[in-house]
Amino acid sequence: MNYFKDYTQKMRKQALQVVNIILCGNISPELNHYIQLLDNLKINHESYQEYYGEVKRIINSFIIHWTEVMNRAVKEADKASQVVTKEDLIYSVEKTIELQKIKQTIFEEAFLPVASPEEKAAYDEILEEYDKYLLQLEEIKVAVSKMRDLETMERFAKDHFAISLRKKNQCFVFTHTYIAMILENNVVNIRVSLEEIEHRVRNNLRSMKQERDAELTGLLNELYNKNKEHLAMSRKPRRNSAEIAEVRSMVQDCMEKLKKKIEDHKEVILTRLEEEANYWKAKLEEFNHIANTFDVLKDVKKNILEQQQMYLDLRDERIPLSKRKCWEHMEKSFVTKLERLEERRKEAGRALISFFSVRGPDRIFYNDSIGRYYVDEHGHRVYSYDYGLNMYHVNCEGELYKTHDTEAYFYDRNGRYILDNNGEKVYKIAPCTSSYRLIDDVMTKCTLDCGHSELSNKNCKMDIRDRDNDPYLPEANPVDMKGLLNSETALYLWESFGHVLPEVLNQVASDQPKNPIHYLAHKILAYKYGKTAKEMQQKKEEAAKYRDAIYKDRKEKAIAASKAWKAKQVKRRKPEESDDSDGRAYEAFVARQEFIISLETIYGDFMF
Repeated sequence: MNYFKDYTQKMRKQALQVVNIILCGNISPELNHYIQLLDNLKINHESYQEYYGEVKRIINSFIIHWTEVMNRAVKEADKASQVVTKEDLIYSVEKTIELQKIKQTIFEEAFLPVASPEEKAAYDEILEEYDKYLLQLEEIKVAVSKMRDLETMERFAKDHFAISLRKKNQCFVFTHTYIAMILENNVVNIRVSLEEIEHRVRNNLRSMKQERDAELTGLLNELYNKNKEHLAMSRKPRRNSAEIAEVRSMVQDCMEKLKKKIEDHKEVILTRLEEEANYWKAKLEEFNHIANTFDVLKDVKKNILEQQQMYLDLRDERIPLSKRKCWEHMEKSFVTKLERLEERRKEAGRALISFFSVRGPDRIFYNDSIGRYYVDEHGHRVYSYDYGLNMYHVNCEGELYKTHDTEAYFYDRNGRYILDNNGEKVYKIAPCTSSYRLIDDVMTKCTLDCGHSELSNKNCKMDIRDRDNDPYLPEANPVDMKGLLNSETALYLWESFGHVLPEVLNQVASDQPKNPIHYLAHKILAYKYGKTAKEMQQKKEEAAKYRDAIYKDRKEKAIAASKAWKAKQVKRRKPEESDDSDGRAYEAFVARQEFIISLETIYGDFMF
């Protein structure tokens, strides 16, 4: 029995265990579709990298579907419980009967024809359970029609709607566990796909580094030769001054250009590739950790089964009466160990699903007249249908076409490219953009569009949205923080951000993005999760030393300033230590002037 038939049989058996009213429609076709997609997914030996992307797309769609269906079911149950009438309840029961018939038809189409006695026994069991289930629904319909008071109907509705919500969630939980089992059995294919992606990116990075090093070596050799030429010209014994000046000026200009070219040798693509290579390396290490857990659990299970088989072989022999209780305990111990091991295996499977389903903050969904979309890294709108199973771009005519973003891509100095069927480079920045080929060192467009790749075209329907221009924060008036922070708050801010902000703010000042707040937030998070605990502790210690040095320097400057100010002030003295020679001289001068004036008054007449 393959995965799909086994899943449909187990899911149908679980659905027929407890009678309940179905809310929010029939979810079986969608869940069957997810299992069928994973069951039919095969690894392509010509393009291993597609397998990982397809698995991730299917699992992400399942998680989104689970969330949205349960949200709708909760709202429908709450709405139906508020206003309850007998007619509504009877209609719900009749609708449930019709849905069960549809679900049985879907099950038979997926399960039949039977291929083994085991499948025939499982199918007969489902038919028997189905007939009992329909009889119980008819009994519920009769019981509802006999209800008279509103309180009884409300209690019935609340009980059955709660059961319906639990059963619907149990269906998703069972599907989630079954998907984990499928992924566990395809661990080798997933590892091969991830290794192929990591090796491709790493080899592309290595070739780019070699090309960069060769280019820099050529520039340095050229600079060295120009320096030699300049030095030889200056050492000539006989030379024409005008000619020498002209040659020297040309050589110096050439040297300046070379120096500037070496200094301005940007490594944007190289840095982008390094980040991508490190990302895939970390993803591969994370996956190998989960895969190793499965290997360990398989080895443990193998050992337990061997011990259990040995026990069964010995049990058939004659066991002394004194050891029977010990052997009975041993039998229960094997069962308990296997059950516990199965729970551990399910936990590892759920971790594997989380490995695929956890996504970053770049998937912010918007809505317009066409549908629900997100903006990719190229600024293009990508419309999501079937809970993300199908993604579409919009071309220049406004028509939707499905994306094919599982191609193996590479980078060189000219940008992002893919290899066509002939092995030639085709440059394109995204699946929906124009394609270019390098002909005679000139980028030549090899696809047709409306011309938006060269000039702005108002009639083009391909709407490109720049996420950096989106308003992330509402407008706010500036707040004067002077005097609002006490010493404890300032110390807390320094210990929390003092080792991060200087470097991050330097990056913001250097790059000058359009949305600095959004850019700063992402840089802080990338800085935090990109450093180990040891590196973060080292940064904190360096920040503490820097803070202590600033405090010490300010303290020394304050002490020096205080001493300089005191030195300029008039020194106060004690009365016995005061020097009043200036005062006595002034008093003597005043006395002398008064004496002269008195002489004029007394002897004025005799003086003339």
